[in-house]
Amino acid sequence: MAIGFPFLRDGSLGDLFLMLWKAGAVASLAAYALRRLSGKKALFLVLYLTLSVLGDALTIIDMVWGGAAFFAAHISAIIMFDHYHGGKFTKGQSIFTNFLIFAVFTVIFAFSNPDRTWLTFIYGLSVGMMIVTAWTSAYPRYQVGIGVILVVIYHMLIILSMGTLDNLQLASILVWPLYYIGQLMICTGVVRTLRADRAVQIG
Repeated sequence: MAIGFPFLRDGSLGDLFLMLWKAGAVASLAAYALRRLSGKKALFLVLYLTLSVLGDALTIIDMVWGGAAFFAAHISAIIMFDHYHGGKFTKGQSIFTNFLIFAVFTVIFAFSNPDRTWLTFIYGLSVGMMIVTAWTSAYPRYQVGIGVILVVIYHMLIILSMGTLDNLQLASILVWPLYYIGQLMICTGVVRTLRADRAVQIG
């Protein structure tokens, strides 16, 4: 479904079919997580993916409502990452994380729609906090952390395409592959980590 969506979205299919097809890609990840995990941490992952599915569907017909669903997804992801604390940052990791947050806010505010500045700030804050909590959690930074970065880049490209760079061709090409690969990395990384923890506790 993820591979097929870019080839279908520019066709003559109706919005309802596109909504179901697009949402089905991440919905499959949510079903996978629900099947493989249990407990509170699993619920946060499933909630994050489910709200992302809602955002995927709503952006087909209304970007504002889709953005609201994604904002709620970011909050659930922040809670999920915050509940699984990690170790200390190295100096390089700390610099990299701070750079990412600075870059997110700079790009969003430089090129977003000036009529929606406060909405952009709140949305940018949610994606920035998502990066921070992912990289300070005990989930693998080079899978889950990078997955979050890819998802954040997706949201930045969407914001840019709605603002001053509304004709950005690169955004239309990259948004979906970056988004789905990021969600896949987040889902599988969290599932693998929590299942490993459960195996250690049982053992």
